[in-house]
Amino acid sequence: ANLYMQELYRRGLSTKNGGGTLATYAAGLTHLIRFCWSTRTDPRELSNDDFARFIKHLSDELCPRHPGQKARSANRVIDIGRVCLDFLDSYARHLGDASMVGQD
Repeated sequence: ANLYMQELYRRGLSTKNGGGTLATYAAGLTHLIRFCWSTRTDPRELSNDDFARFIKHLSDELCPRHPGQKARSANRVIDIGRVCLDFLDSYARHLGDASMVGQD
């Protein structure tokens, strides 16, 4: 994850105003890191079903401060999913595993 964040920094993502876009990417990525930790799944071993379960977890999670209310909007879940797929693609490239994340 640190290598990915360095890659994003070199791409020139904003770090202004409390971290900018780089902080947003990091905040999204933490969800996947926690999911992998809690399920004891190495990111390189995530299946399509695992990733779908991760996205469903993000979608279904309730806000602790507002009972009955979703923790995040559908658009935020999509944004987190995109960041995580980008991370997994980067991870696969560093491992030399072109088949880890498919284009579709």
